[in-house]
Amino acid sequence: MRAITVGFLAGSLVTSFLLMIHRKISTKRDTTKDDDDAEEEEYRKLQALAQSSAASSKKNTNAAAILFRKKDKLAASSSFLTSIVHELWEYLNVAGGDKIRAAVEPSFAESLPAPLNSLRFAKIDLGTNPIRMDNVEVKQITKDGMVQVVMDMVWNGNCDIQLQADSYIGGLAFGVKNIKLSGHFSLWFRPLTNALPVIAGIQYAFINPPYLDLKFTGLAAVADMAYIDKAVRNVIASSLLVVVLPNKGLYKMQTGCNFLDAYQPPLGVCAITAVQSRGFITEKKLIGKDDIPDVYLNITLGTSAVWRTTTIHDNLAPIWNESKDFVLHDQMQKITIHAWDEDKGPLDPDDDLGYASALVGEVLLQPSRQLELELLHSQTHKKTDAYCTIQCDVLRWTTDLSSINNGDSKQVLGLLVVIINRGFNIPLERKQAASFVKMIYNKKEYQSATILDYAGVDALNPLYETSFEIPIVAGMPTSGDDARIVLQLFNATFATKDNKAENSMLGSLNFDMNLLKLADENDDHTITETRLIGECGASIEYRVSLSGVDRTASTRSSKTLRHHPPGVSPARLLPSARKKDVANGVVRKLDYGDEDEQAPTIGTVSISVIQARGLTIKQELFNIDVPDAYCRIQFGASPEVWKTSVHSNSCTPKWNESKEYPLQDHSQVISLEMWDENERSFDPDIEVGSAKTTVGKILLAGGGMELELKRQGLLTGVFVTLRCKMVDE
Repeated sequence: MRAITVGFLAGSLVTSFLLMIHRKISTKRDTTKDDDDAEEEEYRKLQALAQSSAASSKKNTNAAAILFRKKDKLAASSSFLTSIVHELWEYLNVAGGDKIRAAVEPSFAESLPAPLNSLRFAKIDLGTNPIRMDNVEVKQITKDGMVQVVMDMVWNGNCDIQLQADSYIGGLAFGVKNIKLSGHFSLWFRPLTNALPVIAGIQYAFINPPYLDLKFTGLAAVADMAYIDKAVRNVIASSLLVVVLPNKGLYKMQTGCNFLDAYQPPLGVCAITAVQSRGFITEKKLIGKDDIPDVYLNITLGTSAVWRTTTIHDNLAPIWNESKDFVLHDQMQKITIHAWDEDKGPLDPDDDLGYASALVGEVLLQPSRQLELELLHSQTHKKTDAYCTIQCDVLRWTTDLSSINNGDSKQVLGLLVVIINRGFNIPLERKQAASFVKMIYNKKEYQSATILDYAGVDALNPLYETSFEIPIVAGMPTSGDDARIVLQLFNATFATKDNKAENSMLGSLNFDMNLLKLADENDDHTITETRLIGECGASIEYRVSLSGVDRTASTRSSKTLRHHPPGVSPARLLPSARKKDVANGVVRKLDYGDEDEQAPTIGTVSISVIQARGLTIKQELFNIDVPDAYCRIQFGASPEVWKTSVHSNSCTPKWNESKEYPLQDHSQVISLEMWDENERSFDPDIEVGSAKTTVGKILLAGGGMELELKRQGLLTGVFVTLRCKMVDE
């Protein structure tokens, strides 16, 4: 199932970037094709009107004109990625179908019980609706040379996929007529080089598990309909996890791209605190005592295991103040909270009290790093009038390993990273080579990918390119005789009709973790080496690093977490935030009428107007008017208006001008207007358009955001780039 996402969804995006970088692609749109997106309902209504039998009337002629203007506007403002995939969809449909058939049928055989394990595809047609990439955000280059692109991936596939299970009693045939898939998708460009195409590698993953919905056809007549439906959904949903954080795929733009340079360790540790809840109600009973809820919370971060809080008995407003550490890979990872009423009877299941979710970054942006969320009904998704408050603190990795020996079972004390990069001189016939590396630590086994011999792959010098990130918790051996990592090289033997699969070990080696504490060159506690593995003549290249956790200061909302440089431990100190005194966590609204009533600040924000694009030259009666653009910015409730300099005679003005403001809350609004200056006093300046956003949105986007201006409620096609950063005192 890995090939579904790697070869189809992610492959579509990577292919788009390859084409974008190496050649310019025409993105002419088919103006006769219907667009069924609900977001374009206005467009579809106009289209139906324009194509009606009475289109010759003046009314419908006007509608047709509006239609094509609307179509042009949509095409101009849509993502270039969507446009490229739109043009390539005919080919991606075929390639994706072949990948699905080659990968999924074996997965059915391995994951489904008999007789469903005989499922096979009779037909795969992915339909005419291509994948769409919306809300594309490009984050600025980090100090260690990485660019991140985040987008919403949406697919509403009108498919025609037919499946058959011949060994099913009486035969089984059904189909999939629609697939809905949506989620936050991210691309990480790293490492960056000075040689074209500049990007050496692209890693890709969904930040959170994507929404997936399948509509089957032909199952209604099957007695086991519900069972088959659930089984197939589970296989597909679980397969998608191979490209959901912390898992990533890697596409090499340059053949010399080394996985050790492309690898990115986690951002840090996210300490989630279940603070309290309120708003629960007593269940009235006709017989017996009324039931006051016994509340506990199930909390997850991304794809993490569920953390269950203690149960607070007989309480409508329980207070926990319990914390649990999770490894954080991206600030857009989702925290999910599910409240339950514990019932003790074996025939009385726990009652569902509702759920809520928020992104880590949303919580960090709160002045006190606490956010109260309203719980929703799990079935109807309606409000329950009950609330839950959580807090987030992000802790940084450090080269100080003292934390590893101090902490409790709910704390992450450090991070062990083992990277199996590649092997050399596997002592086998090329056609028989199917090697993998098994890593054993703390009596747990981790396994790399199995590398087979096929076109373009050297199975005797295989690229495993696998990383294992192991959070260190209390009780794990990190020193002494038990602090060992075992690496074992195997060759896989696949089962046949006559023989069972028996993997043969080619060799093994032990790595002493005590060496990491001595490997303090550059303070990174990292060892990268190539060693013989056993006596078979083969060797493997690997990297082992160890980091501690700095609990002396948390990373506040005013700082953007950065990934770490390649080739070193993740223990690179992240910037700590300043402490601000905000009384009771409440920030009063600023009142400029009385200086004594100014609210406490949480810092100073620097707002920068960088550049603009999309301006056009206007043909006037006697001359050509090239824009002389300037911007007017108003921050929060301040009456002060900051005006940039005028950038004369340019359709792509660049200002790079900044101004600092005291920040009371990350929800403060930045209002921007762009004007075209006219030199003649009797000829007023012309408004180009305006836009609004908040400091918090820009900080969450990595510190930079491109805003499209509107004029009289309509998009103008003119974009302005703003940046925000917190200023150190």
